[in-house]
Amino acid sequence: MAILSISEAARTWRMGRTTIQRAIREGRLSAAIQSNGGKGIDTSELVRVFGEPCIDAERDAGVDAPTPPTTNDPMQADTEAPSQRDAPQAVVALQTQVRLLETQLAEAHDRELWFRRQLEEVQRLLPAPAPVPPPKPAPPRRARLWLLAALLLALLAFAGWRWRDVIHATVVRLVVG
Repeated sequence: MAILSISEAARTWRMGRTTIQRAIREGRLSAAIQSNGGKGIDTSELVRVFGEPCIDAERDAGVDAPTPPTTNDPMQADTEAPSQRDAPQAVVALQTQVRLLETQLAEAHDRELWFRRQLEEVQRLLPAPAPVPPPKPAPPRRARLWLLAALLLALLAFAGWRWRDVIHATVVRLVVG
């Protein structure tokens, strides 16, 4: 594709040179040094970053575009609104934009399908989750009572060992006495 200077690119894409220079500085747009020492930008790079150039700019650059019929009647030329003169160009520009948006939408749809397939494949490759064990059943009421009784007996036995001399003396007095 053709290599344009920053000024030519700004005219063709109808934007300021600073916008193009900022895109180069931020790394969104790549530029090369031309033989005359200026920066040159490939048109494919410009299309990638800024989209298609303006229709009017293509006509100014020499691309054959249909020209509106001219009249020699000055009255008719004055009554024709500027929007009517630009209407075919606006329609072409809008059609170009619609085609571009349809292409982008189709690409986004394809990308979404690809990501969905990737997700399904990753989910298929994952191992099945481990089954959750059922909760332990609560012990029956009777078992709880026996457990409490055993705990009480152990407590009394421990307390009794500590106070065995007192308990022994009391039992001897009661039995003997």
